[in-house]
Amino acid sequence: MSDNSFVKKFIKNVTGFSVGTFVNFGLGILILPISTYVFKPEDLGSINLFITYYMFFTYFCYLGLDQAFVRFYHETNLPSERRKLFSYCLKYSLIITGGAFVFICFLTSYLSEEILGYSNIYIGICLGISLTGQVILRYCNLLKRMECNIVAFTVQALLMGIGLKASYVLAGIWKDDALTAIVVISVYNLFTALVFIFYERKEISFTNRPDRLFQKSLFQYSIPLVPITLVSWLNSSLPQLLLNKLADISSVGIYTNAANLAAMVSIVKEGFANYWMPFVYENYKTEQEKMAQIHHIITFITILTGLLLIMATDIIYFFIGKSYQSGKVIFPILIISPILLTILNVTDSIGISIAKKNHLQLIAYTISAIVNIGLSALLMPLYGILGAAAATALSSAALLGCMTVFGRKYYRFVHSYKKMILGILLLVCAAILNGALVNQFFVRYGLLIVLIVVLIIVYRSECIRIAEFIRIEYRKRKKQ
Repeated sequence: MSDNSFVKKFIKNVTGFSVGTFVNFGLGILILPISTYVFKPEDLGSINLFITYYMFFTYFCYLGLDQAFVRFYHETNLPSERRKLFSYCLKYSLIITGGAFVFICFLTSYLSEEILGYSNIYIGICLGISLTGQVILRYCNLLKRMECNIVAFTVQALLMGIGLKASYVLAGIWKDDALTAIVVISVYNLFTALVFIFYERKEISFTNRPDRLFQKSLFQYSIPLVPITLVSWLNSSLPQLLLNKLADISSVGIYTNAANLAAMVSIVKEGFANYWMPFVYENYKTEQEKMAQIHHIITFITILTGLLLIMATDIIYFFIGKSYQSGKVIFPILIISPILLTILNVTDSIGISIAKKNHLQLIAYTISAIVNIGLSALLMPLYGILGAAAATALSSAALLGCMTVFGRKYYRFVHSYKKMILGILLLVCAAILNGALVNQFFVRYGLLIVLIVVLIIVYRSECIRIAEFIRIEYRKRKKQ
C-alpha cells in the first residue's frame, strides 16, 4: 500500500470515529461558557467533585476488564466468541458495581460533606446510580467501537458526552443549585444506560463464558490495570481534591472550568484514539514506519492546536462569566497536560501494552502521582490554583517520560524524539510568555506567532506531507 493510500485509509477511519468527538467539541464550546453564567463557582465545583468521585468508583468497578476487552477482542475472529467476551466482562464489572453501591451507602455522610459541604442522603444514591449507568455505557460504547459501527458509536458518544453536560446545564437554568444538577446527572446516566443495554439485549448472555484458560489470561491482564487506573485518577483529580481542602469549593469551580476549557485540545486525542489502539494491535508487527509517520503528524497537530488555543485565551475568556475570570491565568499552563497525554498515545509507550507489562504502567503512574503530590504540597499553599496547574503540567511530563522509556524496552517505532521535545519546549515557552506578558498585547502575540512559525519549520516535512495529501485529494475530487 502506498503512503498516500495508507494515509487516506487512516484518515477515513479516524474521521469516521471522530464525528461524535467533533460534535461534542463544537457543542461543548457553547455549553461551557453558558455553565459559568448558570452556576456559581461553588456550585460548579460541587458538580465537578461529584463527577470526580463517581468516576473513581467507576474505574474500580471496571476491574480493568474494559481495557482487557479491547486488548483481547482481536484474539478471535468468531463473532460468538467476541460477544461472549463482552458479556463476561460486563457481568463481572456489574457484580463489583453492586458491591460498590453498598459500600457507598456507608460513606454517604462523608462523601456529601466533601461534595456539597453538608450531609445529604441523596448523594450516596446518586453516586450509586451514576456508577451503574456509567459502567453499562462504557462497555456498550466499547463494543460499537470494536465492531467499527461508526453510526452507533457516534450516537452513543454524543449521548455520553454533550448530552450529559446539556442535561445538567438545562436543569441549572430551571434551578441553579448543585444538588439539582447532580440528581439530573444520575437520572440521565441511568436512562441512557438502559437504552443502550436494551439495544444490545439480544446479544448478551451472562450464562456463556470463555474457557478457563482464556478467563485466566483475561484477569492476569486486567487486575494489574486496576491500581494503574486508580493512580491515574488520583493524578488527574488531585488538584480538585487538594483545592477543596486547602482553599474552598469556589476555587475548585474556577480550576475545573479552566481545565475543561484546556481539555478542548484533547479533541485531537479523542479524534484518533478510538481508532488508533485497535489499529496498533492489528498492525504493530508490519507497519512501524507508517506508525512513526503518524507519531510525528499527531504530535505536530496537537502542539499546533495548543499554541493556537493559547493565542485565543483572551477571546475564549471573553465569553466566560465574570466569577471565573481568575482562571484565565492558569488556562495556558493547563493546556500543557492534555497535550502531553495526547502525545503519550503515539510514542513507544504502547510497547508496554503490546508486551502486556502492565506493572510498568503502574510504576510510571505512581512516579507521576508522587511528583504531582509533592509539587502540589509545595506550590499550592503559595500560589493556589496557579501552583495546582504547574504541578499538573510537570507530573504529566514525568508520566510521558517514564512511559516512553519503559515502552521502548519492548517495542520501538519512533526513531528520534528531537522534534517532539523541541515542540514541547515551544509550548512551554508560549504558556510562560502568555502569563508574563499578559498586559503587553502586541509583544505577546508577536512572540506567539514566532513560536508557531518555528514549530512549522521543525515539522516542515510533516507539513509538506499533509499539504501533498490535501492537494492530491482535492484534485481527485475536482475530477469527479
